[in-house]
Amino acid sequence: MFDTRMTVILVSAGLMVLVILFLMSMLARLYRKAGPNEALIVYGFRGTRVVQGHGTVIFPMVENCKGLSLELMSFDVAPQQDLYTKQGVAVTVARWSAIACAPPAPTT
Repeated sequence: MFDTRMTVILVSAGLMVLVILFLMSMLARLYRKAGPNEALIVYGFRGTRVVQGHGTVIFPMVENCKGLSLELMSFDVAPQQDLYTKQGVAVTVARWSAIACAPPAPTT
C-alpha cells in the first residue's frame, strides 16, 4: 500500500504541523491585549511604552507589563479636621472628586 517514500512524507508533514502548532501556542502565550478600559505599561528591553486598544508581544525575562485601569475613579476629599470661619462658626464640608486617566495628546 504505502511505500517508504510516502511514509516519510506523511511523517514529515505531521511533524511540521506539530511544530507550527507549538510555535503558534508559544506566540499566543507571549501576546498580551489591553481591554477597552485598560492600558498596558510595557517596560524592559525595548524601552517603556503604553499600549492602549490593541495588543503586543511581551518577551519574558527581558520585558514586563502592568495593567492600568482607565475607569473613572472617585474618592472623598473631606477635611480631616473641623473647619471654622473667621467668625468662629464650624463648617462641615462634604466633597468628592472624580479622576480618570486619558491617553496623551498626539505630538506633531
